[in-house]
Amino acid sequence: MDEAIKGAILGGVIGAILVLFEYLVLSKDAKERAVKLHRKPELDEVARTRIKTIARERALGSKGAAVKPAGEAVAKTKKAKPARKGAR
Repeated sequence: MDEAIKGAILGGVIGAILVLFEYLVLSKDAKERAVKLHRKPELDEVARTRIKTIARERALGSKGAAVKPAGEAVAKTKKAKPARKGAR
């Protein structure tokens, strides 16, 4: 088998393991929170978004991590104010 294919397979397996680990940690946290609040254990919106983001980053690599699906909101930033003259 070609070295590039072996590397791609190994990278995919490592990425899948990392996503699974993150899911298990967030799931454990949700269960602990549910016991404390006497509710049904479920992942909140932040945890679901975090898992989606990590899975997307692992699938697309660091270059594709900035790509967001059409349905997700994008935070808007304020425009920087121009610098004053003689401000030192």
